[in-house]
Amino acid sequence: MPTNVVCKLHYLSDALPTLHELLPISYYLLPISYYLLAIAEVRSQKSEVRSQTLALT
Repeated sequence: MPTNVVCKLHYLSDALPTLHELLPISYYLLPISYYLLAIAEVRSQKSEVRSQTLALT
């Protein structure tokens, strides 16, 4: 591994995926993120209903 800071950044940046490499990955992960978002939304709604029910009692 290089010792110069600029060389280190260049060396490490080669390990990161570029945008055109990330796009196919995001295409496959997008349905998963929508699924997780839907689960979070349902849990949030359940929590809201539960707190409203407790407030009525």
